[in-house]
Amino acid sequence: MFKYLFLFFFIYIAYQFIFRLVLPLFRATSTMQQRVNQMNEARRQYENQSNAHAQSNIHAPNPQPQPEKPKEKEGEYIDFEEIP
Repeated sequence: MFKYLFLFFFIYIAYQFIFRLVLPLFRATSTMQQRVNQMNEARRQYENQSNAHAQSNIHAPNPQPQPEKPKEKEGEYIDFEEIP
């Protein structure tokens, strides 16, 4: 009699352990692995796209810098000096 009760109790504990701890952990790790793989793939695509864009800009002529225009003073400016 005690043997069957112990066996039933052991099976119940094993069932609870598997379906409440092991299975959710397995699902969570597989989901996280899939998301990490998706992020890595998106990063690779972005790098390939930006590398292709950078390669196309290499052959483009560089724009010549325009000379700076002198800045006009706006309003009145008073130069302050520190007093020791």
